[in-house]
Amino acid sequence: MNSLISSPQRLGALLAEARKASASTQAEIAERADLRQATVSKVENGDQGVRLETVLSLLEANELELVVRKKSNLSRA
Repeated sequence: MNSLISSPQRLGALLAEARKASASTQAEIAERADLRQATVSKVENGDQGVRLETVLSLLEANELELVVRKKSNLSRA
């Protein structure tokens, strides 16, 4: 799965999608990430006040990784 994340809402949707694809509950992901279930819910709902450490923990719990790359400058002709 490769996805462009352009907003907290998109990140939350991606995390929810990955969680559901693995048939995991928010509570199970929260336990794996050492977070509260309410925190998982907030992130999945696009909360903008989430710490990077929390996002990284959720990515790990969902067996995802963060890749940073330079934006491609595709010209629109």
